[in-house]
Amino acid sequence: MSDNPLITDEELSAYLDGELTAKQHQSLERRLQQDPDAQERLARLQQLNTDLKKLYEPILDEPIPERLMPKQRPTPRKNTAWWQPRTATVAALLLGASLGWFGSQFSYSSLISVNGDLVEPAAFAHVVYSPEVRHPVEVTADQQEHLFVWLSNRMHSDIKAPDLSESGYRLLGGRLLPSSNRMAAQFMYEDSQGRRVTLYARRGSWNAIEPEYRYLADRDVNLFYWVEGEFGYAMVSQLPKDTLSDISYSAYQKMI
Repeated sequence: MSDNPLITDEELSAYLDGELTAKQHQSLERRLQQDPDAQERLARLQQLNTDLKKLYEPILDEPIPERLMPKQRPTPRKNTAWWQPRTATVAALLLGASLGWFGSQFSYSSLISVNGDLVEPAAFAHVVYSPEVRHPVEVTADQQEHLFVWLSNRMHSDIKAPDLSESGYRLLGGRLLPSSNRMAAQFMYEDSQGRRVTLYARRGSWNAIEPEYRYLADRDVNLFYWVEGEFGYAMVSQLPKDTLSDISYSAYQKMI
């Protein structure tokens, strides 16, 4: 049996929160000196704490707004007991609560990845391109076959835009976008009144065990997003939550 067993995330959380005895603290520090992987995980947890404190400290004592609670259309998983007085654990759950991630089976790094690689760029891309009059898309819907083939080749996966005509939205076209360390596709739809919604899709290292479907409101946009396997999708619009919910859920059902 090794004298230096692998350091667990629970030990690192306790270390960060000062929950170890002096003897345990000294012992863990000695083990950390010989464990580069644990040092890296500790650094990530410390950075996670710093980032989340910066983002959410002003609202730590506020109740979770109803608009940020998870949409109840897909069969929800039974929530498990989740509150533990550990800074690293609570920090990750604060991010989860703010994004509607109850019952998620994602790692700390996956939570940050979904937020930084899917949610934020999807919302930003919508704000940038949806107001465009002359150049809302890079390839128009009348070249739909070319659009799908081009995006599929660039993203090394079969990429298609779901048909949302039943919801009253026609495809305008799409574009290829950079998204941190991967490429992303954005499809834009419009209804008869000129209201637009965009669907953002990209790969990521999220390791979803089963499809996740969640809601987020940020500034002037509403956003429904889901992750299935290595692919993440986000439907974004300035439409009211309930209206966008119907459109988004229709796309969700067609793509899972």
